[in-house]
Amino acid sequence: MIRSNDWKLLLGSRIDSEQMDMELYNLETDPEEQKNLFAEEVEIGKSLFAELQNWMDSQEEKSKVTSTDNKVQLDKELTDQLKALGYIN
Repeated sequence: MIRSNDWKLLLGSRIDSEQMDMELYNLETDPEEQKNLFAEEVEIGKSLFAELQNWMDSQEEKSKVTSTDNKVQLDKELTDQLKALGYIN
């Protein structure tokens, strides 16, 4: 899910296929999310999907760890965050 201004894009996957269901709502005119506007507002849907994909890609990159000799190597940013939370010294 991603929200931008008055728009909200929801992603779901179909069990019987590899396609994703996409739902797009204008929260200003449809706060109860009753009318899926994805087919009518394709460009807005595509734009929000691109933003969401970029965010997901950045999260995937941040979560990467490499393993060598059965030891996990953490990047500096993650190490600093874990130290700040008291998980490691």
